[in-house]
Amino acid sequence: MRINFIDFLDNSYAKINFGNNLKIIPDLYYIGKIKNDYVLYSSLLNRVFLLDKEAKKLLDSQKVPEDKQKIFSRAKLFLSKDSSIFRSYCNPYTKFRYYSDLFILLTTDCNLKCKYCFAQGGDVKETIDFDFIKTALDYISERNKKSLKIYFHGGGEPSLEIGLIKKIIKYAEKKIDKLDFGIQINGVLPKTALVYLMKNNFQLSVSIDGPSYIQDKQRPLKGGGQSSPFVEKTIKFLTKNNYPFSVRSTISTFSVTKQKEIIRHFHKLDIKSVHFEPIFEAGRSLKPKDNFSKAPDLDLYIENYLEAKKIADELNIRLISAFLPVYRRSCAHCGASIPNMFLTPDGYISCCYEAYLGRMAPKELIYGRFDKKRKKLLFNQRRISYLQKRIVCNMQSCQNCFLKWNCAGGCHSKTIALTGDMFKVNLGRCNAKRKCSKEYLLYKVEKELYSIKIK
Repeated sequence: MRINFIDFLDNSYAKINFGNNLKIIPDLYYIGKIKNDYVLYSSLLNRVFLLDKEAKKLLDSQKVPEDKQKIFSRAKLFLSKDSSIFRSYCNPYTKFRYYSDLFILLTTDCNLKCKYCFAQGGDVKETIDFDFIKTALDYISERNKKSLKIYFHGGGEPSLEIGLIKKIIKYAEKKIDKLDFGIQINGVLPKTALVYLMKNNFQLSVSIDGPSYIQDKQRPLKGGGQSSPFVEKTIKFLTKNNYPFSVRSTISTFSVTKQKEIIRHFHKLDIKSVHFEPIFEAGRSLKPKDNFSKAPDLDLYIENYLEAKKIADELNIRLISAFLPVYRRSCAHCGASIPNMFLTPDGYISCCYEAYLGRMAPKELIYGRFDKKRKKLLFNQRRISYLQKRIVCNMQSCQNCFLKWNCAGGCHSKTIALTGDMFKVNLGRCNAKRKCSKEYLLYKVEKELYSIKIK
């Protein structure tokens, strides 16, 4: 009997032992066969198993010999007969707990005019009220003075408000003992602003879509000029100073077959961490379309993404995508189910950066607002409870999916846009994720395990 496996994450906290009064609930899914061996995957453990026919037969019967139980116990979820422990694992969002992170959407203004921008950044300038931020920091510090991470994000370009960022940090330092910072930038910013972010140890993510002939078409300057010289100058400055950062690339109909080329270009720039996502048509991309603003065919995206992923693995580049969620594990797709605390420029509290203006966002994603007269945050408790219920255990369509604990229902905002209901799923995106993940897992098994001599 042969058994071997690949771990995708640290599984230490998934090695559960609750005593003798147990029943065994399998969390293993058959995803394919390589020659005479069966490939199974557990999303809860982030582990792929390669089993021969004898081992598969024993697993199916659950009559595992005592000397093999240890390895199989790590491939199953053990829980008490009343399932209370499982419910606790599945639903950690029992309290409204946003006190460790604050997300600030500073402005809708932008110095680029990206063809696919969901927020139509730069078309209208609207900047957040500093009193709103102060009130939020006061509210959080009354409940947690120890530590806070503050993220600065779009609709527009947050580095345009570097003066406001400094003002926010100065005030936050009076309220919170330990602060960490993160920001998503488009890479077109003064060197003085970049140095300030680096000196304050910001977690940096830079948006860049590839070589200049892609970047300049998809992400031109607001006046129509080339953005690539500025963005690549920013990246080279970061790498020259050994400053850690990641990049985010949006894949269009034009660039979908060029993903391998994009990865090789990033390797030349010494980029180590990359995030690819296909265009999701919203905002500016809904206007008259060309291939630089149009969403690619998902099958074509996946085919080319997997080829780029293999090259990235060889080049030691971390390449992630929402369509390959196997490197994460959670009962919720993202922090929108906590819910996250995003402060919008027009004075609302949302759970998601895609809900960048409260007056325009789906109502399901907005759960509070700023009362300017009373300098007070007002919360909608019913909406909070609704968001907290958006976990995979409450997603009927997800229960028998082999990516259940990885994808966990998919993006809240995109699901609403596609189905009108946050608790439904879009089968097109689901099938694309399953296809991408299955093909990559089988590739990893053949590459990492099948060449190993298993005794």
